[in-house]
Amino acid sequence: ISLMQDQVRSLIEMGIRGAYLNSSLTPRQLALATERAKAGTYKIIYVAPERLCTPEFLKFDLYTPPNRRSRTEAAESGVSVQKVLL
Repeated sequence: ISLMQDQVRSLIEMGIRGAYLNSSLTPRQLALATERAKAGTYKIIYVAPERLCTPEFLKFDLYTPPNRRSRTEAAESGVSVQKVLL
């Protein structure tokens, strides 16, 4: 979680809009981040493994074109997904 937070903080400092979806977010924060992602606000979204199989994420993922996705493996926290929304 802290790795995602650090990565998003670094992106924002560079002027790149980014977000993370993980267990540190309140339900309202998660809903807001997802709404903004659907609106195209973010270039990159980091998604924690526990969020990958939630109904909300699967619905969101269903409408994201495959060519706008990339997957990476985080060294310490297992697999995270980066959705590159360019």
